[in-house]
Amino acid sequence: MSSTTARISEILQVLQVNNLTILTFLEGVLSSREHEHCAAQEDIIRDAETMCESLYQHPKTRPHVLSWAMVTVRTQLCNEIKELAHERHGLRFRATSTTSEQLEGTFMNFISEKVKSVAPNMLTMMMALLGKKNLTVDEDCDMEGEQPDEEEEMDLGEFGGD
Repeated sequence: MSSTTARISEILQVLQVNNLTILTFLEGVLSSREHEHCAAQEDIIRDAETMCESLYQHPKTRPHVLSWAMVTVRTQLCNEIKELAHERHGLRFRATSTTSEQLEGTFMNFISEKVKSVAPNMLTMMMALLGKKNLTVDEDCDMEGEQPDEEEEMDLGEFGGD
């Protein structure tokens, strides 16, 4: 038995003797306010992404991790969209009465900044779906410079607009 395997066995025995599961131990460390637990908390926080990746890579845990991740992302994006749709953010307008100045002028910059601040994960997801996979919220999303090609532009009249 390797030294790592032996140490893992010892830790598992201590957990069992103390009637703790790995999950209750992990949750206990994360919620602890004890000073002597700080180093373990920092390890967990620092390695959280790697832990998730390890769970995702294991064939037996992958379906569970993927399912959890999808629900988590969907919930986060839905919450951001709900927040963005609140009237207090000033993004509500009628398609039939919107002026070209609103669509082409400073209002687009306002929308861009509002989306970046209120729904950063939604913006990142949208940009990834549009083929800008490396875009992060920290990068400048200048919507003015990204005009569609002439042939791709659609007349708003097709959608019932003016």
